Amino acid sequence: MIDPEKLASPFKEGRLTLDHAMFDADAMIFPEGAGEGLVYAAEGGPALRFSFENLPNLALWQKPGAPFICIEPWHGTAAELGGSDDLAERPWSVILQPGRKARFAFTVELPGQV
Repeated sequence: MIDPEKLASPFKEGRLTLDHAMFDADAMIFPEGAGEGLVYAAEGGPALRFSFENLPNLALWQKPGAPFICIEPWHGTAAELGGSDDLAERPWSVILQPGRKARFAFTVELPGQV
């Protein structure tokens, strides 16, 4: 269940400096926050450039103590606290009629250093 109350953004000037403690409570979910992509990089080190197509939601999470972060672009989120459990009523849900199509994609590039 997602709390519909929006929290202050942890981004500063478009950057997010990661810390293991950020994920102590759970994943960080950014409804309406994925934009068209992101860059994951260490200063002066290698980078990964993610591009999102029709995936407006973003979740970042980390298993406690893990040496990695999970970057998950989504279309559709979990039910909101106090809201309906009905899949069709969940935020950002896409319900396709029989025979209809939709495209959702992401790519990852290794552009070098930032």
